Amino acid sequence: MKCKVMIGTAAAVMSVSAAEQAAGENRRLSGSELNELPLDSSLVRPHVARMRQAAQAELQAEDNTPDFSDQFLVKFLRARDFDAEPALKLLLNYQRWRRQSPEISTSLSPTSVLGLLNNGYHAVLPQRDHGGSRVLVYRIGKWNPKEWSAFQVFSISMMTSELISREAETQRRGLKVIFDLEGWSFSHAIQFNPSLARKISSVLMDSFPLKVRGIHLINEPMFFQPVFAMLRPFLSDKIRSRIHMHGRGFVDTLTDFFAISLLPPELGGDGPGIEDACREWTNQLLQSEGLLEQIAVHATGDVATTPSLFHHPNDATVPSSSSPFHPNDTSRDATVSSHSSLLHPNDTSRDATVSSHSSLLHHPNDTSRDATVSHSSQIPLSEG
Repeated sequence: MKCKVMIGTAAAVMSVSAAEQAAGENRRLSGSELNELPLDSSLVRPHVARMRQAAQAELQAEDNTPDFSDQFLVKFLRARDFDAEPALKLLLNYQRWRRQSPEISTSLSPTSVLGLLNNGYHAVLPQRDHGGSRVLVYRIGKWNPKEWSAFQVFSISMMTSELISREAETQRRGLKVIFDLEGWSFSHAIQFNPSLARKISSVLMDSFPLKVRGIHLINEPMFFQPVFAMLRPFLSDKIRSRIHMHGRGFVDTLTDFFAISLLPPELGGDGPGIEDACREWTNQLLQSEGLLEQIAVHATGDVATTPSLFHHPNDATVPSSSSPFHPNDTSRDATVSSHSSLLHPNDTSRDATVSSHSSLLHHPNDTSRDATVSHSSQIPLSEG
C-alpha cells in the first residue's frame, strides 16, 4: 500500500500541462524519438530534470534523498521509452532490489568467479544484432554446480548487465540472450528454488534498466522443464512472448533471429568463435573490476563516470534498414567509466552533464510539448 501511495504521489508530481510548456513549440516527440537524442539535447534535459525531482520526492519519503546524475537517470528513461511513470517505478524498484538482495547486488567481483569465466561460461558477442541489440551467450554445461552456486552464476549476469547498461546504444536497443543448455543436469536443477526464481524474474522484468528483446534456449533437455515452470509464473506476458525454445535443432532456427555472420560456428554461424568471445568478455570484466566494485558498495549504484579509453574489441553492429541506429553514427552520448565503456567503436554518441532546473515528469505523448523541433539529433534486465 505504501508503494502504491508513493508512486501515486510521484505520478501527480510528474503531470505537466501544456500551459507550462514554452510557447512556439510546433510538435511533441514520441518516446522512441526522444530515445534517439543525446543527453545534452535541450529536448531531453527537462525529462531528466523532472525524473530527478520525482525520484527525490519519492526517496525523501524513505528518509533518503540521493542526488542522481543525468547519465544514471537517462538509463531508466530510455529503458521505458521516456514514459515517465514506468521509468520512475523502474528506478525505485532498482533501488529497492539493491537493498533487499545484497547477496547479489554487492557481489560484482569478476575475480571471485574467474574460474567459471575462464571455463567459457559467458560471452557478449562482438557484434550487435540487426536491430542494434547486444547479444549475450551463456553455456550452462561450463558451469559445475559442485564448485559454483547459482548465486555466483547469477552474479556474472549482474556484472555484465551493469556494464552494458552504461552504453547509450544498449540503453536504446536492449539485449538478446542465448542460453545453451547442453549439459544441464539434475545437479543444476536443485540449485534453483522459488526464492531465487522470484529474484531472477524480478530483475528480468521490473528492476533493471535494460530492455530484454529476446531469450533463446537451445539444447534444452526435458528435465529443464521443472525449472522453467518455476520461473514462468513470475514472468510477464511480454517476456513470455519473447522466449524461444529451439531444442537440439537450433542450427535451423536460430538463424531466423540472428545473422549468420553474428553467430559463432558453435551456434551455427560463421562469426568469431565462442571461445574467443568468452575470453574477450572475461578480459572486459576484469578490466572493469574497479568500476564494478564501486557500483557494488555505492548506496544507489550511481557511480560517477569519466570518458573511457576502452571499448569492446571488434564491437560492431549488423546494419539494418529498419533500425534507427546506424553503425557509423557520429553523434556522441554517454560518458562512461575509464575502466571499461564497452561502447560500439563507431557509435561516438556522448552525453554531457546537464542541470536540473525544470520540474515534473510527463509522458512524451501527453498534450504537453517539449520544444520546437527543426530536426532530430541522434542518441541479472527489464522489458521494453
